[in-house]
Amino acid sequence: MANYQHFSRYLFSFRIRHGFESTSEFLDACKVPMSDNYYRDVEAGRKLPTMDKAIELFQAMPFGESDDRYEFFWHYLKEILPEDVQKNVLMPRVDTSFERIKDSRELLEYDLRMHREAAAIARFAESHLSSDDEIAYISEAFDLMPLLHYIHMVDCASEQEIRDVCNKNDISATGEEIDRFFAAIGVQAISDNGEKRYVRSKPIFRVPRNIKGLAFKDRFTTSELIKSFEKKRAPEKFDVNATFDYSTIVAISAASQERLSDRLRDLISEISVSERQLDDPTATPFFIAILISGRHEYKPG
Repeated sequence: MANYQHFSRYLFSFRIRHGFESTSEFLDACKVPMSDNYYRDVEAGRKLPTMDKAIELFQAMPFGESDDRYEFFWHYLKEILPEDVQKNVLMPRVDTSFERIKDSRELLEYDLRMHREAAAIARFAESHLSSDDEIAYISEAFDLMPLLHYIHMVDCASEQEIRDVCNKNDISATGEEIDRFFAAIGVQAISDNGEKRYVRSKPIFRVPRNIKGLAFKDRFTTSELIKSFEKKRAPEKFDVNATFDYSTIVAISAASQERLSDRLRDLISEISVSERQLDDPTATPFFIAILISGRHEYKPG
């Protein structure tokens, strides 16, 4: 049986985010150009419309000003394009053509600047800023943090997927405790054809830089560092089963500090721009922490 999960999850999440908890309400309001049963098969992942039908559906979708309209086709094309073509067509690409070496440097500087700006905009436009009450609740249910991480790496999650994450992280919470936890951080529990699904509102859960937020962030970072040091060490590359770490005490000149700060911002922007959801089969969760701390107390005078 066909299983078109990329497009299916996009349509389901779009419908929920726009306030239509039932498929019938959505179909009535949007005048979808296909039969009710056919659309239900499409949203369930059992069928994929032809390109002509997909365009008609796109034109009927009730996009708001903040919606990325072309995300519709990004998900649709992931169902029909070979994986090697997807990497070249669907992912952001930089035009590397140039006539002079000077042109290539200017292009690189422009691209890095765009990455910085895109990362900064994305973090605020696509983020849910947690409240003090949310931080307090999560602090009391800190062992459920893996569920918070997972739900913000997918558009929606089934009850079984949540239970799988619980099992892999030795979480023994009941269904009611999980529902309360998700409700406290703004994640909706929706019944879809008798199956419970959890839908988050924004892909980024952001913690405020106030006293409570920073204390929570310190606790989160410390707990993830402990997990990291329990894994085997890896060479200088990404390895989902291991941890790469580098630590040193070093004296750096003022000029080098400025240059390294620029490169650090570029790295952080590149990480943010490269971020993918887990519906990308090549994507894997990683914990990344960058810690640079001055040691003026190690210098006399």
